Amino acid sequence: MFVKYIIFVCVGLGLGVFPSFADDSQVVLQTLPKKLSAQEKALGAGVKFMLNRRCSRYSRSRKETKAECRRAAALLMKVLDARSLPVAKKNRRSYEPNFVGAVFANETLAAIAEPGIQEYIRVTADFVRAHRGGVGVANLWDWTLTLSNQDPVESLRRIALLFQDTDAFAYLRFLKLLAPTASGRLLRDLEIVGHSIRDQKVFDLYPTEFKNKIQYSRAQYHFYVIAYAAYKIARELDGRGAPMAAAVPFVFNTTYEYFRHKLIRGLDRVPDLSSRKDREQTRLLDIPYTAREFLYPSDPKKVELGSEPTNPFLYNDAETEYHDMFNDIYLGYAGALFGVRLANRGEPGFPMDYKRFVREFSESPRGFIERHSFAGSYLK
Repeated sequence: MFVKYIIFVCVGLGLGVFPSFADDSQVVLQTLPKKLSAQEKALGAGVKFMLNRRCSRYSRSRKETKAECRRAAALLMKVLDARSLPVAKKNRRSYEPNFVGAVFANETLAAIAEPGIQEYIRVTADFVRAHRGGVGVANLWDWTLTLSNQDPVESLRRIALLFQDTDAFAYLRFLKLLAPTASGRLLRDLEIVGHSIRDQKVFDLYPTEFKNKIQYSRAQYHFYVIAYAAYKIARELDGRGAPMAAAVPFVFNTTYEYFRHKLIRGLDRVPDLSSRKDREQTRLLDIPYTAREFLYPSDPKKVELGSEPTNPFLYNDAETEYHDMFNDIYLGYAGALFGVRLANRGEPGFPMDYKRFVREFSESPRGFIERHSFAGSYLK
């Protein structure tokens, strides 16, 4: 879900039908081509162009800040390592794009072959099976931390790689294409845990320190994927321009939300791409429009809460979208700080709580980003 709409425009990545797997006993992974495809180059160029424009917008006349932002933006593209693979026409439905993809692609491929990762997937899936139907039986972060020898970086890595898209599951189809003889049990186990996360069953999804900060949301990839990207950028920067290690992933996630909600404006739910009516009612298939909105995103001046929606990314049901939009943006905000804090061993501390965030962000989205991300401070 996180990469679905963006790559849909740039490389055609979208929703897919998760295939069944044949049973095998050995994991044999192929490697991704080192040379990027034309679609992947288009993705990289599009995201780089968009992020550079955001850097210029929020930095204003501060040349040093803009340079730091653009350096972090280049690192974001490097660490995300978004890759895609073609899907044969016979293996997809007529309305489905002909590509599937993943972020952290090469690292995910390497991780899935690690014995420790395979054991983690197996034990976690067995736990989900044993507690099927339960709600909040365990905490995903604490559970993963226990199975990762209390290493928070490894815990973040496992969740970000293995559960990076628990709505569309395109990354699992991506793994299937690169692992034709992979263990059917391993990939089914991964799917079982992913569906449990998507359905908000068995696990509370976020670190306990965020229990009273993050609202009820299944979109954990907005937190963990952004956190891992921010962590990796902060490590690359090694203290130089570190605030941008949090700011750029946060801006990327926020821009994604602007873009996604503009495309599906007019519906009171996530669109069903198999429905002709839904496709016609949204602008998902209007490629010139989607490309323009992605490359030249705009900030709403103000989000009017509890009234008729006036901003460009609300559903018809303002109250429903109020929670959906701000949860996803707040998750990226909190995740970015969480990742940088891991890299910097304690700094920059805890994010503001959800209610304060909503209040300040809704008053002026652009002002919030400029004030908390581009004024030489850490988003707090």
